[in-house]
Amino acid sequence: MCDSVADSEFSGEQMAHESLKSLVNQYTDLGMWSAALFWADKAHALGGGSGEPYTACTVAASMLRRGEFHRAAYTLTSRGLHKLHLMSYYVAARALIEAKEYQDTLQLLDEVDPENLMHTNDDPPRNRVLGAIAVVKGRALGAMERRSGAGNSFLQALHKDVYCYEALDYITRHHMLTPQEEIELLNSLPFEDQCNKSEIPLIKMLYFNELNKYGSDDKEPKLSLASLSLSDPSDEAIQRLVECSTDAIEGRARQLLRKGEFEMCLQILAPAEGDSERASELRTACLAELKRPPALFSLAHRLVDKYPQSATSWFAVGCYYYIIGKSEFARRYLSKATTLDRGMGSAWLAYGHSFAADNEHDQAMAAYFKASQLMSGCHLPLLYIGLECGLTNNPKMADKFFQQALILAPNDPHVTHEMGVIAFQNQQYEEAEKMWRRALSEVNSITKGNMVNDRWQPLLNNLGHVCRKNKKYLEAIDFHEQALTIVPGCGATYSALGLCLALIGEIERAMDAFHSSLSKKPDDTFATTMLTYLVDQLAEQAIIDDDIPEFPFPKSLSFNIPSVSKPTVGHDREKSEFNITCTSDMSMSFDE
Repeated sequence: MCDSVADSEFSGEQMAHESLKSLVNQYTDLGMWSAALFWADKAHALGGGSGEPYTACTVAASMLRRGEFHRAAYTLTSRGLHKLHLMSYYVAARALIEAKEYQDTLQLLDEVDPENLMHTNDDPPRNRVLGAIAVVKGRALGAMERRSGAGNSFLQALHKDVYCYEALDYITRHHMLTPQEEIELLNSLPFEDQCNKSEIPLIKMLYFNELNKYGSDDKEPKLSLASLSLSDPSDEAIQRLVECSTDAIEGRARQLLRKGEFEMCLQILAPAEGDSERASELRTACLAELKRPPALFSLAHRLVDKYPQSATSWFAVGCYYYIIGKSEFARRYLSKATTLDRGMGSAWLAYGHSFAADNEHDQAMAAYFKASQLMSGCHLPLLYIGLECGLTNNPKMADKFFQQALILAPNDPHVTHEMGVIAFQNQQYEEAEKMWRRALSEVNSITKGNMVNDRWQPLLNNLGHVCRKNKKYLEAIDFHEQALTIVPGCGATYSALGLCLALIGEIERAMDAFHSSLSKKPDDTFATTMLTYLVDQLAEQAIIDDDIPEFPFPKSLSFNIPSVSKPTVGHDREKSEFNITCTSDMSMSFDE
């Protein structure tokens, strides 16, 4: 009889314990962390106090969700549960890193090998927990600027759990891998061991879209995506999921940003109220490129109001002050963004731009070098360092950085364009023409031959200059006329066109071009000098025609003209009085 009563009491206690655990799960799903913590504490007490690891871990997890990070870590570490129970080990480490105790996090993770810890059936799958632990370790190492170790931890997380998108997100968002290393990663993940056969094409396609930052088609064969046949009925659903998911839309917007199609990028990201953090960063970059201060001010104000602790919010504020020309204020807010997120490479790039706008080359290069350390797989920091080297009259060093950038992004026309500028400055006109023609081919590939964005005007004008140097006058004229179709009414382009026309004897057309140049820029000394010279030539021709008709004016001219300055790079900050060569107007591209 007594045994029956004892069994009944035990059964009732067990049922109450299970009921409380169910309550905890329900309130956790509802996001009611206080209620979840209250009932988790009661389940822990009813389950035997500190001797029951699952309920103690549930209590700590509820504290973690409420933001009581130190208390959550203490609840587990004071009982030594992080050395016994795998999930407790993870929750304690997660609590410490959320409290920004990075050194303590690494110390806790080094205390024991997680492979040897107890794992219960109530916990998530073992490999999933091990992957999450590797992510925590990667975050701690990254916060302490131990980039190599952080990258290895995120790679380990993906190999432990191929579904661990958080690890992939850290790798891609912080540009931790080069394009070749990304290819090797996707081909090395154990999809066959951890996924159902029907899921493998979907996951590979989703990860390919994440890794293929620049929309390079030449990656596709190496990623073996050709083997993903879309003949099954389910493949249509896979394609729809890939095309309509939020991340896929952001990926397409990122590729449009790279192509310079900023309006289309903004349209894809609409409406702004539903933007993710990554989409807000892309929207900020587009508005900065389009020079729209009111829209960027509105976006930055909304982000700061809603997400004051987000680095992206202050990044938007800094970009607003940058485009209105207040570099000091821009640096103040961009510095705040880098403080909130030390690994935000785009903020460091913008920080460098704010110094470059004031011709503070050393500080700009320091910011770009920092961005290069944080974005080891991205070519943009190297490109901007090369630009600053060119502006400080160090073409050899600039060429070295451009060569490194070219390895990371062999199809980026901005890199080949700047390499052409260095060659032109060194009077290597054949090499300059080769690089600029290659850049033009890459631009046509990106824009599908529809080159209407004004960012490509310097490339066309520079091709005109180098063709003139190589005695290809008709081609030079054609390139300058193409530049005028993109940016009509540019005085420098009219001056360059007039010079080419004068060199082939088209004096009247050349004078018209110089008149057009002076109408846009009345103080253009070069155009004024050339126009005066051509008027004198016409006057001499008239005298010769009247007095000596048997000696007509020659069809081509040979005369000395003021020396034309070499094309400069960067943001056209050092213009010469006679400089009619368009400079490289490098745009501020932040995601890639």
